[in-house]
Amino acid sequence: MMNAEKADNSLQQASRNAEKIDQRKTVVLLFMVTLYPLVAVPGSMTGFTLPKYVALALAAAAALALLISGHSIELGRRPFIPLGLFFIFALISTVLAPDPFTAWFGEYRCTGFCTYLFCAILFSLAADCGEPEQALKILKWMGATAALVSFIGVLQYLGFNFISHYYHDRLHPYATIGNRNFVGTYTVFILPAAVFFYLRSRKAFWLGCAALIYAGLLVTLTRGAWIALPLPLLVLLYDFYREPENRKAVWIVCIILLLTTGLLAPAHDWLLIRRAFSIPDQVVQALELADSAGAGRLYIWKEALKLIPANWAFGIGPEHLAIPCSPGVVADKTHNIYLEIAVTMGLFALFSYLWFLSCFLRSWKDRNGLLFFTMILAYLLQGFFNIDVVGVMPLFWITLGLSLAQGSSSPKLSSPLG
Repeated sequence: MMNAEKADNSLQQASRNAEKIDQRKTVVLLFMVTLYPLVAVPGSMTGFTLPKYVALALAAAAALALLISGHSIELGRRPFIPLGLFFIFALISTVLAPDPFTAWFGEYRCTGFCTYLFCAILFSLAADCGEPEQALKILKWMGATAALVSFIGVLQYLGFNFISHYYHDRLHPYATIGNRNFVGTYTVFILPAAVFFYLRSRKAFWLGCAALIYAGLLVTLTRGAWIALPLPLLVLLYDFYREPENRKAVWIVCIILLLTTGLLAPAHDWLLIRRAFSIPDQVVQALELADSAGAGRLYIWKEALKLIPANWAFGIGPEHLAIPCSPGVVADKTHNIYLEIAVTMGLFALFSYLWFLSCFLRSWKDRNGLLFFTMILAYLLQGFFNIDVVGVMPLFWITLGLSLAQGSSSPKLSSPLG
């Protein structure tokens, strides 16, 4: 009898401990999707990167402790195989790099090997989020925060800026992320979530969030992010539109996005429209292989490709790119996530990373799967024109982890946000 009571007490204690660990995991993930994008020290050159890097390191340390205490690291799951290979090759590249400190930690961008490692730890924590409703709750908070960040960016674009920057002005809506291109990455990645939650709930809150995030995307004037939006958005809207009861809501989304465009278009002498009309010209320049295509990106891509033959295996080292563009101007990034990995970490790392990403681009089995697919697709498409940054990259990896945790579940949507 005594042994049975002791066993029962032990089980209850283990259950309580597991529940506490799960709650702490949720707290870490909620911190990352809500407060983390807002972390900044305005006015400093590293004020939008270094504070976030420190917060990321602390969150990753807490996540690792929770994973170890909960015995939750399941390395046998399919994506962990290519992920492990990626880190082996990336580590070799880091060790062989001419400047080890830069390779490990990065310079002012803070995107060295350690950043990838921190993101992988948070990915593992998110992948251990067993309750589908909990994962959706985290995405809802991510969407709500993105609406706030976008609102700040729109205010900056309209000339109301209360967050100082060491370089950029009001026509460069950097919000709390630090650069309009990075805000473009952030908004195009999260916009499908806000649209999805409106289509599922029909709540005005999510329609408002979708409009704000879309507005935030527009005012960044980031053409690469704009180009990445149509495909995932069309996939999402079409999937809902197939069901007659959803068609009205789909039309409402389209009308709201058009109205948002119309309201912002006249600002700064129709700058937004002029920027959009410049895309065809940029495409023609790219087809002609003109160095000026993509605001000089094609020139950087050409020069970066020249570095691969001599460093094809393990690259030149993370954060080691330095391509002279003009007197006093050096490109330290390729403005292409995949080319960046190939040049700095090598082809082995790139193939492993692509293998890892392919695990998340499978056909979705339910609407939740559709949500993750469109978010991930949006990020990967914009990655052809932009870079991984410390302000957005961890959120993408957390989303990958939540996607892995979902499996084939189809939960009901419930959250304090609606």
